[in-house]
Amino acid sequence: MATLTTTMTDSAVEPQAKRAASTVKASTLRQTLVVNPAVGNLEIQYVQYSNVDDKPIGKTGVAKMFQHSPVAGVAASYLDNGRIDRLAISTMEKCIVVKFHNQGRRPDGSNPPALEPAEQVRVAAWSTALQSLILCRNSGVLLGFDLAPLAMSLYRAHGIRLANGVDIQSFLALEDPGDRDRRPLHAIQTLLGEADMKIHTDNIAYAFRNATQRAGLTVQQLVQRAWMAQFLYTYQNGASTLDPVKRIDTNSMPNTVSYLFFMLVNSG
Repeated sequence: MATLTTTMTDSAVEPQAKRAASTVKASTLRQTLVVNPAVGNLEIQYVQYSNVDDKPIGKTGVAKMFQHSPVAGVAASYLDNGRIDRLAISTMEKCIVVKFHNQGRRPDGSNPPALEPAEQVRVAAWSTALQSLILCRNSGVLLGFDLAPLAMSLYRAHGIRLANGVDIQSFLALEDPGDRDRRPLHAIQTLLGEADMKIHTDNIAYAFRNATQRAGLTVQQLVQRAWMAQFLYTYQNGASTLDPVKRIDTNSMPNTVSYLFFMLVNSG
């Protein structure tokens, strides 16, 4: 199995809040999921933020990256209580990873320190910017594996909505109603088919093996998941295969809709 390779570069970087690192640095990760002349040695530049950072995403210039890319992949890591801990959003060559300050109980049952008023303002600013500038853009599409539960967790835990989302595995049932295998590897192999590339099945299994930080999910795995989601849509006939999938749209969802109803109508 190929090894994830990361490097650190000094790029942009503003002072951060007390709870965050003092600087934001871009890391570089070489994708190791597929081998193809176009993307075989592709390096993905990713930057990690916290939603209590002093500078909301709308003022970092990061949002411009998504304005020029109509396709983005999303992936999330979760706490044991099901709340999203980190959210990765990727284009073909760049990705951001946002760490959420969670107010849920810790694994030991204790409560985390309450947010200070200034931090509450920053959290609200990040939520608004993520939703309006990236997740609910007027144009473009969001791709993700198991996107329905991700969208609902993002809304229920953080009040953040998304629009025009495509759950990648849902195309399988459209092509074969008897296919209920929702493993990411199965969806990837089915979408790419006989494409001119090598699929690193071991690396894909590794990238998708955990769902929580506590279980050992790394930021690098999260970036690879988000990258793969958008790649499947942009490669060869991916768009024509995935476009018929019903869109996930929590932006137009009534506030009173139940979690169970949402999952029933949005899970392929």
